[in-house]
Amino acid sequence: MDCQKCNKCGATFFPNGEGGYHLRWATGKVGRAEGLAGLVCIPYGNDECINPMRHVATGDTWAKRLAELERLEKRNGLS
Repeated sequence: MDCQKCNKCGATFFPNGEGGYHLRWATGKVGRAEGLAGLVCIPYGNDECINPMRHVATGDTWAKRLAELERLEKRNGLS
């Protein structure tokens, strides 16, 4: 796999030399394909998406982030 940039979200996939890849978000931050799938590809993606994990919902999601924020609010007496 050569270096590829997603036209939909701007994430870039770099080959790692072992048959896999490294992911950088459009912001340049290192990420995981599963997290990109849950936060971007599944809710907003289309046929332009090149993420090989684009249909896998095991990574980070907006629902998981909201649940964590609510848990922290409750623990700190903010809700």
